[in-house]
Amino acid sequence: MTARPKLTRSLMFSGIAKASGVFLLLLMLFAGRLLGDEAFGQFMFALSFVSLFLILTDGGTEIVFLREVAADRGRAPTLLGALLSWKVVLTVVAVPVLIGAARLLGITGVKLSLISLLAVSLVLSSLKSAAMSLYQAFEAFGVNAVLARVFPTVLLPIF
Repeated sequence: MTARPKLTRSLMFSGIAKASGVFLLLLMLFAGRLLGDEAFGQFMFALSFVSLFLILTDGGTEIVFLREVAADRGRAPTLLGALLSWKVVLTVVAVPVLIGAARLLGITGVKLSLISLLAVSLVLSSLKSAAMSLYQAFEAFGVNAVLARVFPTVLLPIF
C-alpha cells in the first residue's frame, strides 16, 4: 500500500476511534435526563472519583511499549506479555487503593456502590488500552477504531 492511501485510511480509522468520545457525550446527556438531578450527580461523582485513579493503571507503560514495539516489531509478543502483566499488577493495586480512599474519605451508600461498580470498568479500560497500544504500534488503526467504538457500546448495558 502506498503512503497516501495508508495515511488516508489511518486518518479515517483514527477519526472513527475518536467518535466514541461523541458517543459518550451523548450518553451523558441522555443519562442526565433519564436519571434525574440527584442520581446523575451521584453517578458523575463516582465516575470522576474513579477517573482520578486511572493513572495508577497505566503509569506510562503504554508509551514505552508503543515506542519499543515501533523500534523492533519482533519483540512485540515479549513486550505485550510484560505490559499485560504489569497492567494486572497495577490494577490489582489500584482497585483496593481506590475503594480504600473512598472509605477513608467517608464515602458510603450509593456512591460507594457506584465507585465499586465503576472500578470494574477501570480494570477493563486498562486492558483495552493495552490492546489498543498493540494495534497502534503495528499501525492497525482499523482494529484500534473498532475497539474504541465497541468498548463503550458493550459496557453501556452493564452500567
